[in-house]
Amino acid sequence: MLIRKPLPRWSSVSLFVVVVAMIPLIGQARRRSISPPDTLTELAARLSQCTPPLHVVQLNTDMPEGPMWVCARPLSREDLWGLIRAKERAQAGQWQGIVFCERRGVNFVIMDDFIEVWGPYGMRAGPFVLFGDPNLLQRIREVILDR
Repeated sequence: MLIRKPLPRWSSVSLFVVVVAMIPLIGQARRRSISPPDTLTELAARLSQCTPPLHVVQLNTDMPEGPMWVCARPLSREDLWGLIRAKERAQAGQWQGIVFCERRGVNFVIMDDFIEVWGPYGMRAGPFVLFGDPNLLQRIREVILDR
């Protein structure tokens, strides 16, 4: 009859430490397995789940896939309507906590030339083109590119 010796205590503790250390890595891998948003509706849903939450205001409520503003605080369409997408306006602080976003496609308004002129205030991420607060742009980039 074969008698097995129990594993030494140090090996059980080591195995426990390895498993506990892998938990954050497993969570990170699961988060990365979610595909990036492809539509403005998908993007808006993900942004509303951010912590702290981001607020989405549609340019036109009749067009759910139309351009939208993403705001760090609740703002109305009237508050946002007069904002001009210009680097000088952003440098003056008028776009602080605000980003304008649209998806490249049929109703695409932003021209590629604008993005280079905008510098840190404009970006392309996935199928989206955005203008506004550089800090908020970075938060949105992480959601779009699923980082």
